[in-house]
Amino acid sequence: MADSQTIEIRLCTDWNELASLKEDWDALLERSVTDSIFLAFDFVETWSAFDARRHDLRIVTAWISGRLEGIAPLMLAEHVICSIRLRTLEFLGAPFIDYADFVYAESRVLEALWVATAELAKESDAVYLREISSTSPTYTFLTAQNGLQCKPGEPCLIASTTLAPDAPPAAFLQKPKFARHLRRHMRQLSALGEITLDYYTEPAAIDAQIGTLFRQHKERWYGTPTPSCFNSPAIESLYRNLSSSLARTGGCLLIVMRLDGMPVGCHWGFVHGNRFLLHTASRAVQYEHYYTGVVMLASVVLHLRQMNPALEAVDLCRGDEHWKQYFGAVHCVNYTFLQMRSLKAQVLMTLYFNGVELTRRHEWLNRAARKFRRFLYRK
Repeated sequence: MADSQTIEIRLCTDWNELASLKEDWDALLERSVTDSIFLAFDFVETWSAFDARRHDLRIVTAWISGRLEGIAPLMLAEHVICSIRLRTLEFLGAPFIDYADFVYAESRVLEALWVATAELAKESDAVYLREISSTSPTYTFLTAQNGLQCKPGEPCLIASTTLAPDAPPAAFLQKPKFARHLRRHMRQLSALGEITLDYYTEPAAIDAQIGTLFRQHKERWYGTPTPSCFNSPAIESLYRNLSSSLARTGGCLLIVMRLDGMPVGCHWGFVHGNRFLLHTASRAVQYEHYYTGVVMLASVVLHLRQMNPALEAVDLCRGDEHWKQYFGAVHCVNYTFLQMRSLKAQVLMTLYFNGVELTRRHEWLNRAARKFRRFLYRK
């Protein structure tokens, strides 16, 4: 595949073909319109090698005068709805990732990548591109393409750390009622013992402590309609592998809040640029009535820059949990772009997204849907 406008398109279906591109890949990502940890070479390679989802690589690269100028990190994956299998063209890492995009610096490169993506779509039942931020130029570009449906996803919120130069008070401190409740819970928890935050960035240290995150998460969601993902040993292994591969470059961070030395909460996520992306959180169930999850997040927002002065924000990533509205200062929405290419995809995905839209509008339907999620929709 080649473009007459000096853009050469290459298709890679094996990581052996990509091993030599790591430095060029990450260098392009740094100047890309969307510089996200979920698009970094180490992240997508680790996720793909772990085989968290059965998939075939379809990574498209764009070259200008021998220089890497664009990447479409795609895969052909199996997607199951109501026990019926669909073959979908998706971003690598879905649905684990919170942000996804094409990697490019120039708009003409995006156009070439999209032409190649449309060609790859012929192998699939549907194009299913999730988690494209409304702040990305890709969102604007894709909304103008014929045959693509655009579906709003979950909001994303970012909380600024309060020690940033000339920063206003944290968002939650500007909400008087919430701030009063928060201070009360902090006092109640502090009365039980000394509260400390421990930060782990080294692979060995994270590996030694991450079992606490797994255990707390399992206990928190035990017996609910949405049990913990860590009931699967495979998911635990994925977290350990990501912690190891990303921590070597300072890209992974585990924070543990302790009460007199006993862990009562954990935050696991990624450091990228000037942000800490909070991907997974847990808390000890025996202290839930002290709102330890909210207390820990407030403590992290207030004190994170003491650990790393370069970190100016905590990205709470996608999710519509009500407590996020108290912390988030910057708001955006992720979007999903769909193109159904087979009749079964047209029927199943239309029914699914209509159901999602309906349950978002009616809380009682939302509760019922969660109870049957594993049957109705399996990723």
